Amino acid sequence: MGTTLRTRALFLSFIITTIGFTSVAHAQWAGDDFDSYAAGSLLGGQGGWQPWDGDPAVDAPLTDLISYTPTNSLELSGDQDIVRLFTGISTGIWRISSKIQIPGGMTGTAYWILMNTYDGSGSGYNWSVQTSFVFNGGGAFQVTANDLGGSTFAGGGATVLDVSTAGAASAADFWLEIRTDVDFDNNEYRNYLIFDPQEDYENPDGDEIVFDLTNGTVCPGPVTCPGLGSAATWFGGTGQAAFEGMDLYSAGTSGFYYDSINANEIDAIGGNVLTTCPIFDLVDTSSDCVSGDVTIDWNFLFPQTDPGTTVTIARDGTTLATVPWDDFTYLDTGVASGVHEYTLTSQDTAPTPCIQVANATHTVTVYTGQTDIIVEKNAGQGRHDGSSIEDALIANGSTVLYADLLDPCFPDPTTNDYRVWISIGTFPDDGQLTAPEGDALVALHLAGVSVYMESGDHWGFHPDTAWRQYDGVDQDLIVDGGDGMDYLTGLDSGLGLDLTNHLAFYYHDQEQNEWTDQLAPADATATTPDLSGTDAAAIWQTEDVISAATYSTGIYYAGTTASVVSVSWELGGFTGDQNALVAQYIEAMGGPAAACVAPGPLVATSDCGTGELTLTWSGSHDSYEVFKNGTSVGTYPSGATEHVEVSDSGIFDYEVRGTCGAATASGLIEVVHGGDGTGDHVVVRLERQQGGIDSARAIFDALIANGEDAMVVSSPEDPCFPLGSGATIWVELGTWPSNHVLTDVEADLIVQEHTANSSKVYLAGADHWIDVPTAWASYDGVDFAADGDDSFIAMVGLESGFGLDLTGFDAAYNQDMVGNDFTDQLTLAGPGQDLGGDNLGFIWQDDTATYNTGIHYASSFADVLSITWEFGGYAGDQVALMERYLTVMGSQPPGDLFVRGDANADGNFDISDAVFSLSALFVGGSSAPTCADAGDANNDGNYDISDAVFTLSALFVAGSPPPPAPHPDCGVDSALPADTLDCAAFAPCMP
Repeated sequence: MGTTLRTRALFLSFIITTIGFTSVAHAQWAGDDFDSYAAGSLLGGQGGWQPWDGDPAVDAPLTDLISYTPTNSLELSGDQDIVRLFTGISTGIWRISSKIQIPGGMTGTAYWILMNTYDGSGSGYNWSVQTSFVFNGGGAFQVTANDLGGSTFAGGGATVLDVSTAGAASAADFWLEIRTDVDFDNNEYRNYLIFDPQEDYENPDGDEIVFDLTNGTVCPGPVTCPGLGSAATWFGGTGQAAFEGMDLYSAGTSGFYYDSINANEIDAIGGNVLTTCPIFDLVDTSSDCVSGDVTIDWNFLFPQTDPGTTVTIARDGTTLATVPWDDFTYLDTGVASGVHEYTLTSQDTAPTPCIQVANATHTVTVYTGQTDIIVEKNAGQGRHDGSSIEDALIANGSTVLYADLLDPCFPDPTTNDYRVWISIGTFPDDGQLTAPEGDALVALHLAGVSVYMESGDHWGFHPDTAWRQYDGVDQDLIVDGGDGMDYLTGLDSGLGLDLTNHLAFYYHDQEQNEWTDQLAPADATATTPDLSGTDAAAIWQTEDVISAATYSTGIYYAGTTASVVSVSWELGGFTGDQNALVAQYIEAMGGPAAACVAPGPLVATSDCGTGELTLTWSGSHDSYEVFKNGTSVGTYPSGATEHVEVSDSGIFDYEVRGTCGAATASGLIEVVHGGDGTGDHVVVRLERQQGGIDSARAIFDALIANGEDAMVVSSPEDPCFPLGSGATIWVELGTWPSNHVLTDVEADLIVQEHTANSSKVYLAGADHWIDVPTAWASYDGVDFAADGDDSFIAMVGLESGFGLDLTGFDAAYNQDMVGNDFTDQLTLAGPGQDLGGDNLGFIWQDDTATYNTGIHYASSFADVLSITWEFGGYAGDQVALMERYLTVMGSQPPGDLFVRGDANADGNFDISDAVFSLSALFVGGSSAPTCADAGDANNDGNYDISDAVFTLSALFVAGSPPPPAPHPDCGVDSALPADTLDCAAFAPCMP
């Protein structure tokens, strides 16, 4: 059994699939004392028990050397792991219990685990209870109880008890009772360990010691602690109100024992056992590969006493029959190929009607002619990508069927022509390829079947299978990826699959936590090449959010027996032309040539002088049509390679649709166009687009709606960025994990514009203040930021005290990365800490007034807004909010560039400026400065003798400050303090 939370957690579906399991015996399970099995035999395959994931290597034996009830017990040692499956326990209040013996001196860790979701397929796991036993020596052992992610554990963590200090020093070598009472209707449970020195648990005599493992306490007297402390939650944000698996696990132990396992319905937690309803134990389906007949078998958890109990069988919501409960089987004849949902409902009549329901999913497979087979292993939390693959295959004329690799009806590749498409999903929605499935896939591939596999974590984290030697991926170079992939660039493999015509953003299935593996080809440079040759090459690459380093996320393997496409992401997240992409996959996998491939690669360039935008492509198509934001803007004949238009600045989605006879295929590209390179406001779109909100667009749109002259660029290093213009700069970095990390070069450019040209700056980005600081940190008004949590869902506006009043702008906040939008919590820079003075105040806080998320810095250089959330997430009136921002963030008027202190406008700051000012002020007939702001050397809002004195001090008195900005470079007046001085002309700063 794997013990890592990330592998064994997070599954929602209630699916019982029995392909590959041993058929159900027609008997009722009222508990298991292991006495009906042969001593020395392995438990797997008997009485509803299976080794974990069906792996025979972890099966556990029965022994008659020790037992609680004669004659057998279950012995576990080493890494053995055995699971009992359950079908019908999902309502009411239940007690699941067992006797366990921990031998004195045992090494390793023994486990008692109850799972609300388990389907035995390599995925579909969710833990509710995990109790471990570790021997500490001296006849004592330590018990640790926790939930391992499935439930919300009382107290918020694990409970640890040392039995030697809790009144049971000699508990080792005794049979203890581990007991869990679960109220499924109210989603709570209590977990107990009971030590009875007489080992007569069924006849309490007052000497029992009861440990409440849910709260870490010892209970007074022979009771089961009802009402003492807090109950735990059976399942939390994931999981379900069900009990599907009991997992008995040995983690490297020298040996321990289980006996007398029971599941009983009770009247209350800590209460008494009830007479139970007719509850299903296991449901099994199997099919005849020729006729399509499906056999449904069932049994019950307890023997039935009501002769009127019946079982109603339905397929896909349609009732097929109602039969006596003890028929135990039903034959559904001539079922069409496909995936079918069977529902079994039991009902008794006395003393009152009691109904229980069980579900089973079954695939009937009947194959004819050429087809494509989808094997879907997604666990169920996000989208099931099999549907995206299916749609694209059907669009390309394929016949599509779903199947299980271990289905005994899986078609013979020697008599059927097909390709296999495997969708495993991306963490935490991913399934797993089991070892038997890996073996089956290798056998198909060696028989000539081409394979497509998509999965995040399959290569970097999941257990190894035989398929790893045939997938074209160099396992030695796998990097377990982060959540940074947000676009895909197609590459030419050089082996017959050229995807350079595909470039598109990627939208994650699991927005907040999608760990995309970084793949390398098992080519001739690999230490251990795969077994079908060395013709493997990368076909996809992306760029890491943090490091900006590119890495591969897809491999094409032209194997000697058949070809393989291995990608670490889901087709449904690709925002380009999925049909055209799959057409090229089909051709590379031995299918017919694609009827039409997408034009490409698409390349966009902007001319910042003329405003021209040029879009180029390549391809051999009958004709082309270009769409801009969904509107046709041009049609072109065969042989055309470009589209040119003059356009205002903006963010545009372009599509170039190529026609090939009756077929079409499209290349898609998003373009950030700087227009003619001028604007009073420049929006810098650095945020990544894997989340749901485009805040740079929202800022740009709000500026335009307010009548402002705005433009947008991709970064401060964009050739269209208006250097030296004094334009207000709006920087959107995005929120983690889709955030951009500001580089030193980008920060230096912003600082230059802010200090030399008095550009006002709005900078928004969660995690920006947690990242490595840049030069901008001395100008943003922020002291430090606490790394926030995901609690910022509503905001309250404040008045900064320096001209920006946001009171009344309270609103909800729509997170970009729902469930994982870590918004920083800001504190104000201290006196003298930043270089623009000390005029600053908070302008945003969360709705509980617990922390602050926005600062207005009325800097002596120019106003600054520091925000830790995305403008596009503001659920109020964004246009009105922008209007209020513009009261302090409005652009500077043109023609006021000057250098403070250069009173005579000769391009120098020297003693002649002091002499000029004294003459202008006190000598009749002397010339006045052409720029009074330049003469205001001390920036006190007046032009008087104090300016001449300030100039002389700055020049000749050591330690005196220089003139405030703009100085020594050209810039505009910060207007702090406000003044009436003008600057009619200042020759040194004129173009």
